[in-house]
Amino acid sequence: MELFIKTFIQRLLNLIGYRISKMEKDVLIHDAFNEQKRLLSNVEVKVIFDIGAADGRTSEHYHQLFPNATIYSFEPLPKSFEQLKKNVTDKSYIIPLNYAVCDKIGEMDFHITSLDDASSLLSPNQTGSSFDKYHVLENVIKVKTITVDKICQMYNIKSIDILKLDAQGAEADILKGSSVTLSNQKVNLIYSECQFMPLYEKATQFFELNGLLHSFDYKLFNLYNLIHNQKGQLSWGDAIFIPSK
Repeated sequence: MELFIKTFIQRLLNLIGYRISKMEKDVLIHDAFNEQKRLLSNVEVKVIFDIGAADGRTSEHYHQLFPNATIYSFEPLPKSFEQLKKNVTDKSYIIPLNYAVCDKIGEMDFHITSLDDASSLLSPNQTGSSFDKYHVLENVIKVKTITVDKICQMYNIKSIDILKLDAQGAEADILKGSSVTLSNQKVNLIYSECQFMPLYEKATQFFELNGLLHSFDYKLFNLYNLIHNQKGQLSWGDAIFIPSK
C-alpha cells in the first residue's frame, strides 16, 4: 500500500512538472550553509576566509556553525570595515582585515555603488535589469589589495577549511592569487558567488570560475540562491566547490 501511495503521488506531481526524489539523511539542497557544515562534518574546521565580509554578518553565521574556527574577515570598503570592526570588537575569533583580495599586492581602484554591498574592484555595468539601480557608480577610491597566498604566509596558515568569496565579479583574480594554496589542495571547500551575466566589466562568469577551479582539481558540488532578473534571465547565485579527489 505504501508503494502504491508513493507511486500515485509521484504520478500526480509529474502531471504538473514536479518530481520527488529521496535525499540522504541531513541533505538540504537549498541551504548552502547547512551543506557546508555537512560536507565538512568529518573535518575539524579551524580556518575560514570570509572575503567580502561587509559588516561581519556572514562571519558571525560561520561562527555559529563552526565555533572553534578562526575567521579572517576581509572588507575593503571603509564604511563597511568600520562597522565590521565595531561588530567584532569583543569577538577574538574574527580577525577583521581592511583589504580587497585579488591577484596582486598594492593598491587598486575600488568602485563604490549605490548599494554598498554591490561595490567592487570592477566597474559596474548596466544590464537592463531592474536591479541595475543598485549598481549605479557613485565614487571611486583607492584600497589596499592583498592575495590569499600572502595572508597565509603572514599568518602561517597551512590550510583553509572554507574559502568564501563574495567579490562582485573579482573571483578569478582572487583564485589566481590563491594559486599556491589551491595547487596543493589546501582548501577543503570553496563557497563563491558566481555571475551568469556581466554585472561588472570583465566580471568572472560562472563558466570561467568553474573552469579555473577545475584546473586546480576542484569540482562543482551544487548551486544555491539563484537570482533571475525581471525577464527571467539567470543573473547570479552561489556555488560550492570541493576537491575532485
